[in-house]
Amino acid sequence: AMLRRSVAALAVSGTRGAMAGARASSGSACAAVRLRVASWNLAAINNNPFEYWVTHDDPAYNELMANVQDFINSPGDKDVPVSEVFDDGKFEELAELMRQHGWEGVDATAELWRSEYRDRRIVSEFMKDAEIGTKRLASMPDRVTNTVNLADGSQAHRPTPINCYSEDFASFDDWWARWKAFMFEDAMQVKSKQEVKEVKGVDLLVPIKRAKYPALSEQEEAISLPLQTLCGAIFDGILVHMLNSLAPGKWQQLRHELANALNRNKNEQTLRILANKYADMDIVFLQEVANAFVGKLEGNADLSARYVAIVPETSGKRDQNSVILVRKSLIKEESVKDVTGLVNERFEGKSVPVAEGDIVAATVELADSEQTLLLASFHGDTNGLATIPVVDAVHDVAQNSLTGKELLMFGLDANT
Repeated sequence: AMLRRSVAALAVSGTRGAMAGARASSGSACAAVRLRVASWNLAAINNNPFEYWVTHDDPAYNELMANVQDFINSPGDKDVPVSEVFDDGKFEELAELMRQHGWEGVDATAELWRSEYRDRRIVSEFMKDAEIGTKRLASMPDRVTNTVNLADGSQAHRPTPINCYSEDFASFDDWWARWKAFMFEDAMQVKSKQEVKEVKGVDLLVPIKRAKYPALSEQEEAISLPLQTLCGAIFDGILVHMLNSLAPGKWQQLRHELANALNRNKNEQTLRILANKYADMDIVFLQEVANAFVGKLEGNADLSARYVAIVPETSGKRDQNSVILVRKSLIKEESVKDVTGLVNERFEGKSVPVAEGDIVAATVELADSEQTLLLASFHGDTNGLATIPVVDAVHDVAQNSLTGKELLMFGLDANT
């Protein structure tokens, strides 16, 4: 997660504004208002206790992290074929579950299992394969199923080493049984578009589109649901296998300790930072915000009293939304108008990889003047392919769909 803060000086009486300390031109009657502004990608999906190498009092932690590094850098004879970790029997179980779920493309996925995946080396040809990364065949299913925010405010976690899953795996087979149950059997209550619905892990997966990830072949795009499920299972299986081989009696204890310290209270810690450390911010542009966090934000007495929260009218399965917080005393609250639809209209008929919730835009009138601000927050896709089209679209809205006198303030994680 990254937070940027700045001070913006806006000329609020004329038709022009400037940022970062600019002054009104000589002879102008414009008055300047200084605004403190922050932009912060909350990284809602990042709940991996092992994401960063941190300071830990237990020497076993440093030993584990060093051994993982060595395993990835120089696996040697540990670089076994995928089928020695995730064997044909497990694939056939997975294939049958995918068929029962009603997916097309399972037979084609089985062909790729036999021809492309089962004989790959687990490190050099799978974990370190750049194409699997650019195609998002392992990271996309992880993104949408790693940590699921439930309707009651709690969370469900896919059985994997890289989240806050609260139970231990007694063995590799025990992990596999739990993984299958989470993906295909266990029902979860989630909120989607203001409605509560029952889903299983597999229902959260989204097709991977070539428009957004052009490294995909046409065949891979057509079978992206079963193919990413396979790659996700292989990915998690390799992680469990690796950790079981490096620290069989210790890694799960370390994961629980790290999750407690770093991840399990992430929303509460983020709210405290916004309420205290950044209490002087007038406008905060947020990206990758989970729906559950928006609810906690609106339920926080200090922050809800201080800010109007501008949120997308709809959000997608990825549960990563852009949000804008605007200090209530700064604006006329009744003037807030969502104009996200005007931005999205610019993408009609074009292959712009923007998902529901990625962008939010609104106009607001300042309380002490007739000046209107156009505010936008946006989280770019991994390769930054949408950044320029979105910036162009927001600029076009500012120039041609409004009065032309609005002052644009844009917080974005461009991913360029």
